[in-house]
Amino acid sequence: GRVVLPVWLAEEIFGERVLRQVAVKVFFLPEGMPPSSPEADRWADSVAEEAVALCRVEHPNVVRFYSLQRDVPAGLLGLAMEYVPGTSLEGALLEQGRLAQEAVLIAGLDVAWALAAVHDAGLVHGDVKPSNAIRGASGYKLIDFGIAADLAPARAPDATVIGTPGYLAPERLHGGAPASPATDLYALGVTLYKLRTGAMPAIPAP
Repeated sequence: GRVVLPVWLAEEIFGERVLRQVAVKVFFLPEGMPPSSPEADRWADSVAEEAVALCRVEHPNVVRFYSLQRDVPAGLLGLAMEYVPGTSLEGALLEQGRLAQEAVLIAGLDVAWALAAVHDAGLVHGDVKPSNAIRGASGYKLIDFGIAADLAPARAPDATVIGTPGYLAPERLHGGAPASPATDLYALGVTLYKLRTGAMPAIPAP
């Protein structure tokens, strides 16, 4: 699997001028994989394929992806994307405890439109939750995509399910199913419930 570093705030510089601030997500090669090897090239290509698709998702409620840079000797890839400096829905919850019905509807519509655009591109988000929706100038933007989570990923039977507890659909949590548009919508439903009530829904045991 891929080990993913946190998203870093960086500056795009031309000479001595700062052109803009960007968010950079860094991906390290899987442990034990030589940087200059056919396996490393295939790994980089798999990330690049989805980065290309994400770069083509043009939607006001989806964070924009700018470029993908590779450092072969260091064995890493850096995905530069739009930096959104606003407050997340998680931050709003911490301040208010729960959101008013109208605010929840507005946020839900923004995230739903974002997911529709992502799913139309043949991708899934994989980790929809309040902290991954940030208020921007044109409404809420969906951020922090799980790169390399396509609609039909090849997964080993014992592969680790990546996501946030409480927002994982039952088929992912208990059955190890891959992320899908349906599981994104499940996570959106949990998100809306938490925004309105301030609590997580009760999930029955399998």
